[in-house]
Amino acid sequence: MGWLLIIVALGCIPWTYAAEDLSQWVNPLIGTVGAYPKSTVAGGHEFPGAAVPFGVVKIGIDTSGARLIPFDTINGGYSPLGNFTAISLMHESGTGGEPKYGVVAQTPLVGDLKAQGINVGNNWTYLVPRVSDTARVGHWTSALKNGITLDLTATAHTGFTRYTYPKSGDRHVLVDLAHVLPTGNGAGVGQQFVSGSISINNDPSAASSPTKPSYTGYAEYNGGFNRGPTWRIYFCGTFSQAFDQSKSGVFKYPYDPNQLSAIPPTTIIPLNQNNQASAPPNSNIAVGGLFTWTSGSIVESRIGISFISAEKACGFIADESPADQTFEQTVEKAKALWNENVLSSVTIPDDGNRNETMLRMLYTGLYYTGLMPSNRTGENPGWVTTEPSYDDFYTLWDIFRCLTPWYHLVQSTAYVEMIRSIIDIFLHDGWTPDGRSSDANGLTQGGSNADNVLGDAFVKGLDTYPSINWTLGWEAIVNDAEVIPPVTDSLTFDGRNKEGRGGLDDWIKIGWLTREHHTRCISRTVEYAQNDFALYQIAKRTNRVADAQKYLKRAKQWENLWNPNMVSNLSVGDFSGFLTPRDADGSWNLAGIAGTTTFNVTDCGDCEWDADTYEATAWEYSMNVPHDVANLIGKMGGPSGFTKRLDTMFIQGLSSGGGSANTAGTSLFNAGNEPDFLTPFLYNYVPGYQWSTVNQSRNVIDRYYNDQANGIPGNSDAGAMQSWMIWNFVGLYPVTGQPLYLLHAPRFKALDIRLLTPQLQNPNAQPAILQIRAPGYSETNFWPQSIKLNNQTLDRVYVWHSEIENGATLEWEMGSAPSQWDKDFSPPPSLSTGGL
Repeated sequence: MGWLLIIVALGCIPWTYAAEDLSQWVNPLIGTVGAYPKSTVAGGHEFPGAAVPFGVVKIGIDTSGARLIPFDTINGGYSPLGNFTAISLMHESGTGGEPKYGVVAQTPLVGDLKAQGINVGNNWTYLVPRVSDTARVGHWTSALKNGITLDLTATAHTGFTRYTYPKSGDRHVLVDLAHVLPTGNGAGVGQQFVSGSISINNDPSAASSPTKPSYTGYAEYNGGFNRGPTWRIYFCGTFSQAFDQSKSGVFKYPYDPNQLSAIPPTTIIPLNQNNQASAPPNSNIAVGGLFTWTSGSIVESRIGISFISAEKACGFIADESPADQTFEQTVEKAKALWNENVLSSVTIPDDGNRNETMLRMLYTGLYYTGLMPSNRTGENPGWVTTEPSYDDFYTLWDIFRCLTPWYHLVQSTAYVEMIRSIIDIFLHDGWTPDGRSSDANGLTQGGSNADNVLGDAFVKGLDTYPSINWTLGWEAIVNDAEVIPPVTDSLTFDGRNKEGRGGLDDWIKIGWLTREHHTRCISRTVEYAQNDFALYQIAKRTNRVADAQKYLKRAKQWENLWNPNMVSNLSVGDFSGFLTPRDADGSWNLAGIAGTTTFNVTDCGDCEWDADTYEATAWEYSMNVPHDVANLIGKMGGPSGFTKRLDTMFIQGLSSGGGSANTAGTSLFNAGNEPDFLTPFLYNYVPGYQWSTVNQSRNVIDRYYNDQANGIPGNSDAGAMQSWMIWNFVGLYPVTGQPLYLLHAPRFKALDIRLLTPQLQNPNAQPAILQIRAPGYSETNFWPQSIKLNNQTLDRVYVWHSEIENGATLEWEMGSAPSQWDKDFSPPPSLSTGGL
């Protein structure tokens, strides 16, 4: 590969930027398959279709997988075994729970529909098997068994489809407004079409013209993972050639969201009778349109979407996908955006001996950090604002540990916009989001994790960034910390799961979440403590003395659930001292819950909303106090007891239950869920054990990640899993809410991280470069012997954010055997030891 050398003004540190097409290393199908053969169960749930970074449109195929395989999901639209149902313009990526979107759809069909038994009002009559799928950056292709090949690409607000039909038979495009990604869990969770309207322009000159679109309209939906209220999307579609007026038209049919009842044959209303069809709210009617061509083998369509109006949707076509821009040019533009804005944030010098498997894992991982959230700036339907608008946070609980710290370094401008959007959501909706889609909050899995995001940004230098309203930001997180949210759902018996902290009554009055009053009493107690640590960090740095004292006290309240006499049931080790459920009178509550007979620190039943701990066991959460690891070490018997527990967590075969859909492997450490993200790096807090951090983190990557379709250990969660992998590859790990990074070991001899942090203070500043160097690295020579920062040997196993944010060089001396090179070092700071 050729290289283009671009020298960036950064002292003596040059930036070498690769001119190679980094998108060649991206395989969007990585993470689309789970442990169950050819299904999505326990997989990454990735969206593999076409999109641009943080784009509103994510155009891809939708499939029927959920109806074919038990527990199979189609959260990203795609299932490897499912039949093709439609292409749609809106998707999420990597999410668990229930599907969201799959709306603004088209379905290409061919031949005599009546003779094939196709009823346009019944999706099950025109499901089509796929012959092959091909996923590339900015370009998806599916070959269908009926002879149609479909190609898809995207801009920020438009989808571009190209349908190549067989040579004989009529060519059709079906537009069904009721199409959504389905679920079997019913109203309130499953999505439903609510109302909509479609108008068809029968002027032949409308072809390819956004000023005379082929069809326009809107549709309204509700439900999905966030139990969202009714929301509306507008659309505008054009075709590359005029359709046959006599065979095209609109239709209506009785609407059943689960398609469980028989749907009578649907009649197409010819255009000369009616060019428009509407379904009023709650009418149990769905509408759509059918477009037919009697000649020509290729039909292209451009579809724009808007949350504001159909006219604006048409305007996006004119601005982003004009008629003189070819499909191939649109693909190239999308690919260029990924290369420039996301993939080139990390470059690996080509020494002729690069590990191509690792390159595919790295660049596919980077790709999946850029799909969500969705940048809907200028498209906020809820209120008029001059602030950025981002949606599809899924969820801050998932991404605050690894992904948002990554954004801080390499997506700095977008990250600031996300923070401003979160604060603006509080201003207008009254709460910060944890999960949010279709411009509505919900659900909150644990704490109020916008607190962690804002706290992390503040301590890493964004406290002086002029465009962030920190006065309002402080008000937002104090609201999270002090105001009990309303009862909004029946998901759990305590019913406050949409926003804020549903257990604040206990947290403020008693000092922990009691099992008798609240579900997830252990995990939320731990998370509320970390939330309040974030508030403490901001209060301390802004001279809010009383607030700092209050939130410091509350940051320590996790200790109120520490039961020194609680023992594990393991066949190895002799461990006592764990987080344990407790009632309001102070007594320990050891009764069984969530499918268990008695409380067990290594078993949380289904580990879901009604359990004591969410998506992890009490053992795992007992290791989950990132703001005070030193205190944790003391409670576990000192360094030797702490490292023994850590070692035990990675032994295969010891796990007795972590939730079937959220567990990877059989160790107590669960690579498939976020609560364990920090665990392999906790060895850094024990002098002389940094080698164990390297050992365990490498083993996790090698065991659970790969470059195949099953290459993600559980739901990607909007790129959270990939960001964890990326931090492993580059040799650093963030501790959210603290301005530092733990050091382990990189997986490449050399890599450059392009830092956009200098542009936060000066938009015209050149990027800085963090050079990662390990010249002696190999797959057998990967043990750190020493680490240098800017040519100075470090006497610690972490670096401060301020030491790297404007560019730096970190260099590892590697050896073939583990070394206790750090045995005389002081550990990273903790709340109880000072330094934070």
